[in-house]
Amino acid sequence: MGSSGCEMGKETVMSDSRGEAIGYSIVRNTRSSRIRIAVYPDGRVVVRCPPGVAPASVDSFVEENTEWIAKTLSRMKSEPARIVTLRHGASIPLFGKDYTVVFDDEGPACGRIEGRNVRFNGKGIDSKAALRMLFRFYETELQAYLLDRIEDMERLTGLAASSYRVRAYKSKWGSCSPEGVVSFNLKLAAFQSEVVDYVIIHELCHLRHRNHSKAFWRLVGKYMGDVQERRARLRREAKSHEFV
Repeated sequence: MGSSGCEMGKETVMSDSRGEAIGYSIVRNTRSSRIRIAVYPDGRVVVRCPPGVAPASVDSFVEENTEWIAKTLSRMKSEPARIVTLRHGASIPLFGKDYTVVFDDEGPACGRIEGRNVRFNGKGIDSKAALRMLFRFYETELQAYLLDRIEDMERLTGLAASSYRVRAYKSKWGSCSPEGVVSFNLKLAAFQSEVVDYVIIHELCHLRHRNHSKAFWRLVGKYMGDVQERRARLRREAKSHEFV
């Protein structure tokens, strides 16, 4: 086990009711409190669990959920993830609209929107540098969006964080610290604005309720009537975008 507290096991194969093989990897993580299954757009199935859970218990949990896994994999095959990449001529999403990437010597490294184009000085960069440039662009655009929207949301809810930050999270979309600092995932800039607004309200409500209790969800619903729909849209957005 490495210093991160995670241990990745070899892939295990199980069959669904139709005899189709489902391969999955087990990740044992000291931060996990229960067994969870994640299905990714590239077809990977990862089972996360605490270190002490017996392999037989993991296999049994996966077997109980094989139909859900199979349906999810089938849906993802029919609805392939959108590859979001920064290269000349590519289309990248920004708050529900698509913009065309233009690389030239006049473009800034951070990106500049001109009509439905985004100009970058990105000629000759490799894929890793392009991804960093894309994330810097999203970080800047999300900060600008939050500057415009946070005041409205604070006025609506009567709640205000001690400060707001934009971070490069791998999976979570927002967080609220015990000190009242609210942070947002920079990748939210690629999603529809209605989804971003839901995450803002969600994190502001955590300033009052530090959990996901019924009281918390009632508070979120007080300010956003279509909470379930927006939650579903966030999940769809998260699964349908792959940043490379």
